[in-house]
Amino acid sequence: MDLINVLEESNCAGSGGTKILRRYGINDDADITRPFAEMHLEKVIRIVLNWLTINAKNGYENELRIPVAERQAIYKSKIGMRGGAIFVRRVKKAPELKSKVLHQWDSKVNYQTLTLKEIIRSVHRADVTTRKMVVY
Repeated sequence: MDLINVLEESNCAGSGGTKILRRYGINDDADITRPFAEMHLEKVIRIVLNWLTINAKNGYENELRIPVAERQAIYKSKIGMRGGAIFVRRVKKAPELKSKVLHQWDSKVNYQTLTLKEIIRSVHRADVTTRKMVVY
């Protein structure tokens, strides 16, 4: 089952997806210290979801931008924490992001150095980078 199906299933069930999402992420010890900027974005998103299940605090809410190569599509998913569990609030296709930078990670960010603020910054940096790439 691909990640989008897992997120959609968790969203429809309305229950916390912590147990499901914790399965994703670290498959290799090197992934703990490898900078996200050097990894494929789909893998980074899985690692971030795994990290969120362990580290996000109640009330945290953020949008992740998720490329799915098999579907040749980009999705946006709203993720939130409540009562110690991670909840998928929304999953939808985002064709407007197809040719844009989705997340731009600082070269020092990896699983060990990740913070909630850095996840938000990755989206902000991507938006700024995409705006700079547009030629007027």
